[in-house]
Amino acid sequence: MPVSPALISLGDSPRLSFFPAVPGGISNLRLAFTPQVPLNPGDLIMLRLPGFSAPDANCFSTFSSTPSDASSSAGWNASTNELSIRITNYILAFEPVTVTVPMDAQISLPVLGILRNEPALQISAKSEGGALDYSRISVKPSTLHPTPYTLHPQPYTLHPQPSTLKPEP
Repeated sequence: MPVSPALISLGDSPRLSFFPAVPGGISNLRLAFTPQVPLNPGDLIMLRLPGFSAPDANCFSTFSSTPSDASSSAGWNASTNELSIRITNYILAFEPVTVTVPMDAQISLPVLGILRNEPALQISAKSEGGALDYSRISVKPSTLHPTPYTLHPQPYTLHPQPSTLKPEP
C-alpha cells in the first residue's frame, strides 16, 4: 500500500499525548490530527516511536476514537518501534480525528522521558491515495519531561557570621 501524500494536518501539527505520563511507565496514548485528504477503511496511520517499548502485537483494540469508529484497532511492531492505527470508518478531509490507544496495549514511554520537539517521533499514513514520508509529531506540553536527566541540588551549609553591628547609644 503506498504512503499517503498530504495526510497530516491543516495548519496544526499532529499531537501526541500520554496519560499517565511517567517515564518508563505504561501509558494510554492519544493521537490527534486533521487529515487533508479523505481516509478510507483499511488505511493505516503509522507512528514511529523510538525509545517506546511494548510486546509485539498485530492487533489490539483502540480505546476510543473521534469521529465515532474512526479506528477500532492498532498494532505494535517491537523491532521497528512503530504503532500502526487502522482506519475502520470513512473520514472526511479536514475532519479532526482523535484516537486513544489504551494501557492494555502495554506501550511503555521512554525510560528517560521525552524532550520537547523530539524529531524522532514521527507520523505517516499508508493509503491507496499516494505517498508521504514520515513527518514530526508534536508532544502535548503537559506530558513533556523537560530534561532526560535527574537534577540533584547541591546541599548548602550555612555558617553564621559574627555580627559587626553595634547598638546605637
